[in-house]
Amino acid sequence: MSWAPFRLTAVQAIELYLTAFLLHRGCGAVEVRRMGHHLGLRADAAAAAGLKLRKRTYEHLVSLSATREYLITRYCPDGLESASQINRLDATLAEVTHKTAVVGASFPSRWEVDP
Repeated sequence: MSWAPFRLTAVQAIELYLTAFLLHRGCGAVEVRRMGHHLGLRADAAAAAGLKLRKRTYEHLVSLSATREYLITRYCPDGLESASQINRLDATLAEVTHKTAVVGASFPSRWEVDP
């Protein structure tokens, strides 16, 4: 059984949770789009906006971008020999999901319109 569909949707979900958090905390849409699919940049911006992730989760987000795991999963799922372990990816997804939901519900949003 291939884990490629789970990997792809998990990485996409992580990206969307971080994006929603950044937009909710006042980051501009253009600024978020400039980050591309780079989860390390999103994690840095989210931390600056108040999201507190565990060190191991932050490092995993950076490594997902550094190893281009998202692109390999999407376009060449057979090339996943050095991909993250499924339990690490699941733990990262769970933490990002929980913490962005908790922080997002705790603070009022600041809506800004990009020029």
